[in-house]
Amino acid sequence: MCITIILIIIIIIIIIIIQLIIQLLLTTTTTTTTTTTTTTTNNNNNNNNNNNIIIIILIIIQLIIQLLLTTTYYYYYYYYYYFYYYYYYYYYYYYYYYYYYYYYYYYYYYYYYYYYYYYYY
Repeated sequence: MCITIILIIIIIIIIIIIQLIIQLLLTTTTTTTTTTTTTTTNNNNNNNNNNNIIIIILIIIQLIIQLLLTTTYYYYYYYYYYFYYYYYYYYYYYYYYYYYYYYYYYYYYYYYYYYYYYYYY
């Protein structure tokens, strides 16, 4: 269980780092696009179109990563909450069972002691 939580946290950190790298690439590509649009030669128009395609691809990748990040975060939260609830329920049940058993044992012991006491006199 602990390994799963650590693995999910590592995945979230890796996704955030990839998203920051894509944001940096997106900013760099946008800067080169504005640079190529300022020079008005016909050869640079093809390069400008390639940069626009790269920007669109990077935005799509970033949206997919954002979706994965949100899904992983909610899955982690739900899984942790479910584990906590299950553990609490199990602990409560065990405690109740233990208490009941102890009470029963105590009662039985008391009864036995009483019976023994009664029998003794």
